[in-house]
Amino acid sequence: MEGVFVLMGALAAFGLVCALWAAAGWLLPGGRGAAAVCLCRPGLKELRTVRGLCRLRELGLLRSPVLLVDCGLTAGEREALCRLGQGIEFCGLEELPARLERERKRLG
Repeated sequence: MEGVFVLMGALAAFGLVCALWAAAGWLLPGGRGAAAVCLCRPGLKELRTVRGLCRLRELGLLRSPVLLVDCGLTAGEREALCRLGQGIEFCGLEELPARLERERKRLG
């Protein structure tokens, strides 16, 4: 019987943490120095990942930008990714190190 109380206590604590996470978003990194980087190859195999990141941004659980690295996307594929949501930024593969270095310097 004691095991049931321990399990219920653990579930209650987990529920409290989840509620705080959803309400305040303080458990997820973002804003300061964080970015979700996704390498996008032709064929849009990463479409599900980008869609999920955009949903997290819409819910307020991800506060950092979504940086998509263009590894040979066509204009139509790029447009399809842009329609997924706001906060999506594109850069080329050769631009990625300079872009990350700029962000690092900007944030100190």
